[in-house]
Amino acid sequence: MQGPNRFEALLAAGPPAAARFAVASAQARAAVPSATPHEAALRDVAAGVAAPLLAGYAAWLLTSVTLGAPAWSVPAVLVLAAAAAGLLLAGRWVRVGLGVGAVALLLAPTLGAAEIVARGAGALDTPFEARENVVAIDRLFVATPALVRKTLPGLQEARGGAPDLLAVQSAAVASVFSYPDGDEVLPIGGFTGTGPSPSLDQLRAAIAGGQFHLVLAFPSADPRIAWIAQHCRPLPDTPPPFHGFYCTPADAAP
Repeated sequence: MQGPNRFEALLAAGPPAAARFAVASAQARAAVPSATPHEAALRDVAAGVAAPLLAGYAAWLLTSVTLGAPAWSVPAVLVLAAAAAGLLLAGRWVRVGLGVGAVALLLAPTLGAAEIVARGAGALDTPFEARENVVAIDRLFVATPALVRKTLPGLQEARGGAPDLLAVQSAAVASVFSYPDGDEVLPIGGFTGTGPSPSLDQLRAAIAGGQFHLVLAFPSADPRIAWIAQHCRPLPDTPPPFHGFYCTPADAAP
């Protein structure tokens, strides 16, 4: 029996499942003679590369598929992948096996792309999302900005001529208020709302300079939010989960 080729050597050095493909590839090479170097190369790549790749893809699909995928898609891919791997390891129907394998590899991405187009989703949406995830994302990135847009006239009126529309805890929330009209919104605590910028001294200086008046913050033990809650006027009608405050330069006086 011939010694292992480079593909089989790599497979043999891997986990037990990969090592079994090394054995199957060697058996395929021994059972299927090749008349030309081209046929030999095609047979070796089919048995030592394509077949393990298809099997690995099928195993990955089983562990990563989401609940939103069509019920028949995973079994279809598994059947196609198994058929392709069998043909490739048999060594006599290599080109057919490669064709079936290509269908197995492309079926799930094609269905995912079609699903994204069918529901009018965007480029950053994920195909086959569970319905509750789609609803939550639409509520956060579509419904919430639409609601915020309705509050902008009132916020502009309460702005009082300040350079910034308001200050908001976390850049993620600040972006929702800034996006519609491009207004400056000061994020407190960076993307998560817990970052060190701006510091308490910087925040006090901004209030003293009249950079903003309105503040929206989550209930928090953050010293900056605690200082604002202690020194600025609370706005009781602020919808939860936010706490609203109105700050004036006098609130930051020593």
